[in-house]
Amino acid sequence: MAVLTTLVRLLEVTLAGLEGPGGTGPLEADVALLEGRTPPAPPPAAPGGPAAPGAAAGAGPRAAGMRSSAGGRSGQRPDAAAQEGGRDEAGRGAAGGAAAGAAELPAWHRDCVVYRAGQKRLARGYLTASRAALAAEMRRMVEMGSN
Repeated sequence: MAVLTTLVRLLEVTLAGLEGPGGTGPLEADVALLEGRTPPAPPPAAPGGPAAPGAAAGAGPRAAGMRSSAGGRSGQRPDAAAQEGGRDEAGRGAAGGAAAGAAELPAWHRDCVVYRAGQKRLARGYLTASRAALAAEMRRMVEMGSN
């Protein structure tokens, strides 16, 4: 039971790190970006809460995550590639509509989004399975105590 509880909490913290204020946003936004739809707007920051990394420089949390994970594989600075052609920090065109799809993303940016979306899917899947296992174990313990 302690191991399951610890695993659930670790996965919750991991998921919060991936999707929370210090992460790159929710999985749904990554999927929308890859499908060429405009990602949903992030929730407003809590008043007096900590600012997202890179917020002082005017960049969103997605841009900070992409800069750190891109590693310059294409030989071009990631921050310059994201701004190329009037793109904003999420890699969308200045218009930001459905035309700004995955085909317009630089290859390194698309790879980063696919990788992070995979991490988020894995974390969500394991968290769901771990919560179910913890609930089953708790039910088993309750049944043992009632007998």
